[in-house]
Amino acid sequence: MPGLARLADRGTLFLDEVADIPLPAQTALLRFLDSMEVRAIGGQHTHRVDVQIVSATNRDLGEMIAGRSFRADLLYRLNAFTLHLPPLGARSDFALIVRHLMRKLAPDAAITDAAITALSLRKWPGNIRELQAALQRALVRGADYVDEGSFDDHPLQEETDSCPTCRGHPLDESRCRDIRRTYREASENISETTRRLGLSRTTVYKHLGL
Repeated sequence: MPGLARLADRGTLFLDEVADIPLPAQTALLRFLDSMEVRAIGGQHTHRVDVQIVSATNRDLGEMIAGRSFRADLLYRLNAFTLHLPPLGARSDFALIVRHLMRKLAPDAAITDAAITALSLRKWPGNIRELQAALQRALVRGADYVDEGSFDDHPLQEETDSCPTCRGHPLDESRCRDIRRTYREASENISETTRRLGLSRTTVYKHLGL
């Protein structure tokens, strides 16, 4: 088989989730980027290719380098130009994204401005896929339009998300929300939450009510 690198010759090779590449494969990738030559497994001849490399990740590669799970020299080789994509909830074109997804899912169905506003207040750790799933659930009800009441079975996240102890104390509430948000973003992993925030497990447990 020629492999994806050869198939991308004179084109673009997209490396998605580059942070998940195992260390041995990172070495092979770095060798390829330096020489732009590939050899099929079991083959005897190398082939030089001309490809543009685009890679993507949602992880902090600097932290991974410090933890020795990602090669620094590979990052230097890949990082010629960096484009940071904001999370879905921080995008200024959120309403356009919602309407675009609605047209794809149900061209004849409408969505109210109030529904879009309600959706914009929700946290979207799953980004576009999670938003699309939420719209699909709302459309299953069979209505000709989607309004803010279409999402009652999946309550929207409010900015008042804090533990009972911190409520009513603005500074404590802000810190508590950060902890609870990080916990969700870390897939409810306590160890990862404490690592990201530099806090003790006891402190995180207290704010999560665990």
